Amino acid sequence: SVEEIHKKNPLVTIHLLVALAKFFNIPQTIPNNVSVQVSVIKMSPDGTFEYSTTREEITGGDTTAVSHGPTKDVFDQLFNERNDKIDVVRKSLTFFVNKKLSIMQVDVKNIETEFQSGVYLIYLMSILEGYFIPLGLYHETPLNFDQKLENMYFAFKLIEEAGIPLKRTRADEVVP
Repeated sequence: SVEEIHKKNPLVTIHLLVALAKFFNIPQTIPNNVSVQVSVIKMSPDGTFEYSTTREEITGGDTTAVSHGPTKDVFDQLFNERNDKIDVVRKSLTFFVNKKLSIMQVDVKNIETEFQSGVYLIYLMSILEGYFIPLGLYHETPLNFDQKLENMYFAFKLIEEAGIPLKRTRADEVVP
């Protein structure tokens, strides 16, 4: 509703943006089956908190989404553009990551190199998904390629368990 947009409800705003993108027939691919998990905390009249979680579909399995090519998506389009656009995305991602990882007193300078060990990606997933990951499940200071690769496999598993599909990315492509 208009009221929810004025209240800056992010979920309603995302639905509006997707609807506008479909209506105006944008040249980029809109991925199918995008959903978010929504958690609501309400205080009951007796003073206790009531928790509920639902999954909200953003794009669903709608194959009528705009698609101009079988494998191209918005990121493919971005990488075909000028380098200044990539720099803006890189800076925005670094800002986002630093904002989230600041709780762990981590400051990322170069997102491309500092995520290659998998450690920061594991930290980020634990913060975004709201759970603690015991130190024994990953190598906090990986000493070699194999330990970095194990970390990256673990991070990818966390990403997939969060419901984020990893279509064309493999862990061994990220670790140098």
